[in-house]
Amino acid sequence: MHDVLPADQPWWDRVSRVVRDLADFYNFGRIETPILESAALFERGVGQDTDMVSKEMYFVKTKGGDVLALRPENTASVVRAYLEHHLSRVSQPQRLWYQGLFFRHENPQAGRFRQFSQVGFEIIGGANDPIYDAQIVMVFSRLLEELKIRNTVLKVNSIGCRVCRPLYKRQLQAHYKRYEKKICADCVYRLKTNPLRLLDCKDEACKGIKEKAPNFFDKLCVTCSNHLKTVLEYLDELAVSYALDNQLVRGIDYYSRTVFEFFVEGPGSEVGALPGGGRYDYLVETLGGRMTPAVGGACGIERLIHVMKAQEVKLPQKNQKKVFLIHVGEQAKKKSLRIIESLRSAGIPVVESLGRESLKAQLKMADREGAELALIFGQREIFEENIIVRNLKNSLQETVALDKLVEEIKRRLRNS
Repeated sequence: MHDVLPADQPWWDRVSRVVRDLADFYNFGRIETPILESAALFERGVGQDTDMVSKEMYFVKTKGGDVLALRPENTASVVRAYLEHHLSRVSQPQRLWYQGLFFRHENPQAGRFRQFSQVGFEIIGGANDPIYDAQIVMVFSRLLEELKIRNTVLKVNSIGCRVCRPLYKRQLQAHYKRYEKKICADCVYRLKTNPLRLLDCKDEACKGIKEKAPNFFDKLCVTCSNHLKTVLEYLDELAVSYALDNQLVRGIDYYSRTVFEFFVEGPGSEVGALPGGGRYDYLVETLGGRMTPAVGGACGIERLIHVMKAQEVKLPQKNQKKVFLIHVGEQAKKKSLRIIESLRSAGIPVVESLGRESLKAQLKMADREGAELALIFGQREIFEENIIVRNLKNSLQETVALDKLVEEIKRRLRNS
């Protein structure tokens, strides 16, 4: 778990703003799902033998005996909502996006936390068209581009369908069984329960064995092969560079056909995958509906920010808070509150110090804030109902009547 401090908020604001703008541009509607869901939803949807469910999920048992889980991901929840609210009866496909908190009990490392924020885009329903795979990839490619993240690599694979995947699994198991005494303990377990996850192993002991594994592309059925070919043609048309990786698999059982992940090379690469996702045509059926085409992806915000900082990305400069109000004395502090609110009501950005700092200290604070104008308000100004306006660039100052202050500040800011 981790805190997000004020100094980091501009990074979060930047990511959120770019995500919202992309969602609007590509016509995605926002969906919000509960943080607590039935644990059975993820056991069925994500897969009981996946690391996410078997090792990383946080369970909550209610007084009534229900077993809930802090959501570890959101695609299963979005599909549950799609079914529960009969979204298949409205215009198809449904284009949905989300941003929220998720929880996994994994080892904290660079850009990865047990409580983390994630953004995702999903396209559910409509035609089973490879163009939607390409569009999801394009959205995430644009996200990285808009965030000024450089040196990205997109890896793409197809993990087949119900027709061709079983044959590949059998051949993969046969290959690994020859080395059963040499592979790591996790792979011994995966060999029996979830053989595709063998290709996701990072253990050095398994590296050479994985490199000799059967080629997935050779085992794809004609339909899956044509689907992948068309996805790649669309990516070529969109000028999205990619690399085929026939050992790319995702750690979730619901994927079929297209899977993808973005990585960065150089600074920030330690976070691993950035956006990732794929097609999940069987998930709606698994959760009780009819077989429905679907594709989507997600990305951790903390990972994005980690890479942006590692690559020294410069955030767009916000408008400076151009006016700093300085009070001198307790009475002036009290009276200054009304001045502050009148400026803010007029849309004038104003910063103030409500402590007991000296005039000199407050002028230094105004300089640190990057203010152009300082408003100095003391005992004399209270009595005379005016205020001193000082230009912090040239130190020139003049006295302005309080009832003319808003008009004068607006004029100065327009001309600055």
